[in-house]
Amino acid sequence: MRELVSDLCLRTDGKIQKEDFDALVQWLVKVREMYQDIESRRADTREAAVDSVNRLEETWQLFKELEPKLIVNDEQLFRELKDRFGSPYGFGVY
Repeated sequence: MRELVSDLCLRTDGKIQKEDFDALVQWLVKVREMYQDIESRRADTREAAVDSVNRLEETWQLFKELEPKLIVNDEQLFRELKDRFGSPYGFGVY
């Protein structure tokens, strides 16, 4: 596509044929869609990172306040506690 656009720019002399113009418009639409997709993915990644940080802070706070025989009802927090603070031998440190 870049070659096509370069060719169009070099040979137009200010006049572009309809087919060439349509090809250029299609290329621009694809570029815009790719840009929007990239921005959407960046926003999703930022949101996931913020959620991960919040979950880690909540997990750490729960771990500091954890008492024996305390049942953690939130499965996501339980798994995070087990992954981060559990023992590799099967019984947890927490």
